[in-house]
Amino acid sequence: MNLLWKFNLVWGCCVLLVIAGCQTVPKSEEFFQPVSLEERSIQTRIYPTDDEVKILSACVDILLDNGFQIKEVESRLGWIDASKIKHIQYGGLFGARASVVTRHIRGRSGAIAVRVIFHHKGKVKDPAIYQEFFLKLSQAIFLEAQQI
Repeated sequence: MNLLWKFNLVWGCCVLLVIAGCQTVPKSEEFFQPVSLEERSIQTRIYPTDDEVKILSACVDILLDNGFQIKEVESRLGWIDASKIKHIQYGGLFGARASVVTRHIRGRSGAIAVRVIFHHKGKVKDPAIYQEFFLKLSQAIFLEAQQI
């Protein structure tokens, strides 16, 4: 019985290795798609603060309030990864991802750039979605500054 268990364990590991080896890596031209200046300007805002942790915290709150699940936060790198899966009418699924990156602006003391990118079957390019996110972020930062 012990020999059969070891055989099954080895066999299972081999199957997992084969499955993992079959995953495809996107081609470099798919992975590094150029971003236009217009697209980047829609996805980025600059906030007059030095407190990157408060900005990240506000971004997490906004994403959670909008049904996203936070997958990973790395405050030292200024990075948030989130996803949302929602069941829609007639049994379909809606899947979306959001990535937030923050960085201090060189040469401008007390300024942090926040860039958010939403994905749903590719990059979301609708400016209204980004405007809504940044409006909520501006409100959250204002309320935090006023200690409301």
